[in-house]
Amino acid sequence: CPMKKELENTMPDNVAFTGYKTGIELAQIYASADLFTFPSSFETFGNVVLEAAASGIPTVGVAMGGVMNIIDHGKTGLLARPKDIESFTACVEQCIHNDILRLRMGSTAREYAKEKSWDSVFDTLMTLFENQINPALKDVKRIRDEIPITTPRRA
Repeated sequence: CPMKKELENTMPDNVAFTGYKTGIELAQIYASADLFTFPSSFETFGNVVLEAAASGIPTVGVAMGGVMNIIDHGKTGLLARPKDIESFTACVEQCIHNDILRLRMGSTAREYAKEKSWDSVFDTLMTLFENQINPALKDVKRIRDEIPITTPRRA
């Protein structure tokens, strides 16, 4: 991060810049958090938001991209207006000052994340495909049944 030194010098002592983490170490960081903030306006999916949800942590994110499919505003976290620092800050403050809301959203986020296993994602995808294919197959069968079948004559 090009601004890491400057940011470290201006942040309070309880802010840590951990760098890239994986596995147990990442799980421990999530487990120790009360709130996950994700101010990105450019994330296409937002896997980190789903990871936070799986850890029972609500997220304050920006109402753009894939994050909007993960955060259910007021249920699994809060969505701020894009490129609006005051909106984002107000959402964070609401979570900091309202323990009941934050804990309820974290619990709901955890339940949501449990539904997002690869098996459930695959099942949903298959259902979507079947819903698109089945009407088309019915049309093919109907058209096929309407075509008169003739047997070629032998000479």
